[in-house]
Amino acid sequence: MQPTETGHARDYAAIALEYARAAVADKGQKDHCRLVRLAAKRQLDDLKKSRRKDYPFRFSAWYANDVCDFIEKLPHVEGVWSCPTIVLEPFQVFVLTTVFGWRRKDDIDVRRFSVVYEELARKNAKSTKTAGVSLYCLCCEGEEGPQVLTAATTYDQAKKVFHPAKRMVEKTPDLQDAFALAAWAKSITCGGNGGYMQPIHAKSKTQDGHNPHCVTMDELHAHEDRGLYDVMRSAFGARRNPMLWQITTAGFNVHGVCYDQRSLAVKILEGAVEADHFFAIIYTLDRKEDYDPPRKRDDDPYDPAVWIKANPLLASPDSAPLRSEIAKAAIEAKNGHEGDFKTKRMNIWLGAASAWLNAKRWGERGDRTLRLRDFRGLDCTLGVDLSDKDDITSICLSAMTADNCLLVKTWHFVPEEALKRDSQADRENATLYK
Repeated sequence: MQPTETGHARDYAAIALEYARAAVADKGQKDHCRLVRLAAKRQLDDLKKSRRKDYPFRFSAWYANDVCDFIEKLPHVEGVWSCPTIVLEPFQVFVLTTVFGWRRKDDIDVRRFSVVYEELARKNAKSTKTAGVSLYCLCCEGEEGPQVLTAATTYDQAKKVFHPAKRMVEKTPDLQDAFALAAWAKSITCGGNGGYMQPIHAKSKTQDGHNPHCVTMDELHAHEDRGLYDVMRSAFGARRNPMLWQITTAGFNVHGVCYDQRSLAVKILEGAVEADHFFAIIYTLDRKEDYDPPRKRDDDPYDPAVWIKANPLLASPDSAPLRSEIAKAAIEAKNGHEGDFKTKRMNIWLGAASAWLNAKRWGERGDRTLRLRDFRGLDCTLGVDLSDKDDITSICLSAMTADNCLLVKTWHFVPEEALKRDSQADRENATLYK
């Protein structure tokens, strides 16, 4: 195999571009759900924007290829595989190259994306890939003393990412020698830059005091409150190039931090919210009400033809065991385990109210000429949502006119001091809603 122009084993950037084009071209949503197609379209649109001088980001094939090249040199640590080292599938290459390939034009060493939300069904190698991302951030991003944390609700869950990374280090002497890595029971240390990787969980007494370069949060849907999430998000203040990588399957808690992040991710993908720092991709089944005009029916979760939408690893030549597991789960679902099948195997949120309007279309019907005087003499309703900690205060004024036209005017506030805070997470949230 001939190395690419960037000196890497494969042209991963080209593989990702082909994947994005194929997803966008899949207009019948045969293999790619609507949200995956929107993520691919966002990437293609951004590549066009990057040709403009005023666009602040550029796509670097070298950085895109480097992270994939690094991960494909890592060994498998579970199961039986035809190849001793990891071979990334195109959907994984797309995520990795997009997140790490985009850079600031004024500082090529700084990534564009500092937040990642990745949602897909179980057994699609989320933890293995995230372990590789964690090791790359520990060793290869030029950060002095990088702290890489794998966070989850329990220590056992946090180990789902940490333990594969630890075994990868133990099985790869060349990796140990290249970066002076040492694997310990609850830590991986990097002598080359003074950094370390550790698992941390919600009940830990040592959540505070960290200065992380990268935090991976596993199974975000299982977080019952925002405690650990808020601590981790607020800890990035002193880092120039931080990363919060969130991986999850669907769940039941539609009032938790995970569903909040998912809702934001959907709005970003639909174009209703602009957030250049936030990468989002969601692999799930399609619902008829998510389309305009609506589709004739929802995807049937018991139809094997649609399983690939929530389980992109089914496109792999080695997918037979996964397909067999899903088929068994489908049989069990019909005998009383439907909730687990839909959330874990089809990545469908349960308990979530169907959206009654499309956020993008709502925004398109906005009238910037609407003024308070237009509400004069009407029977008005005023709603106020006060902020708690790091969100926004919102006020909504609504009224119906004599000709049955709905008028809605909103105001959104963040404290001015929020823009001056040391924490990058706080600044990003404040700027997003400014």
